[in-house]
Amino acid sequence: MSNFQILRDIACFLGISGPESDDDIYCLDFLHSIERSIKRLFKELQDANKRILELENSDAFTQYKTNPAESILGIAMRELKDEKLWVEISRLNSHEFPDMSPHDYYPVGTILIIPNLK
Repeated sequence: MSNFQILRDIACFLGISGPESDDDIYCLDFLHSIERSIKRLFKELQDANKRILELENSDAFTQYKTNPAESILGIAMRELKDEKLWVEISRLNSHEFPDMSPHDYYPVGTILIIPNLK
């Protein structure tokens, strides 16, 4: 695989425009573009990790370990006494499970972050 193809693959992975030719000047500009994208992604990851730590150390949330045959809706009804809060459970845990619907099941033993209503 050529260096040119490797750069195009990296561009595709990062979701940015790739080099159109193997011209050295263009490739240098492209490498700077990759560097900016990686720095941006790293900053987003740092911010997400900081937010997760804040949530874990907050009294506003608690952890919940899932049991067999529990839907998000069921957890919201049983633990939070309000079925509409399934949306909040889904949002709080979307980093690991991005596309959950009310009747979906998390894998048994999954540790969820849920609002602490006590």
